[in-house]
Amino acid sequence: MKNVPGRPKTVKLDAVWLAKLAERGMVRASFVPPKPVRQLRELTRTRAIFIQ
Repeated sequence: MKNVPGRPKTVKLDAVWLAKLAERGMVRASFVPPKPVRQLRELTRTRAIFIQ
């Protein structure tokens, strides 16, 4: 979430604010790619580690 001018920024206040936004359905869901894409990404990461 972006910092809003004029609002103090602390972890506790941010958590309360995010909880209120979530309750009201104002937080957009995170994008989760389809399973084949996740598997391909994992394979690519593993291959990169082996190559290094």
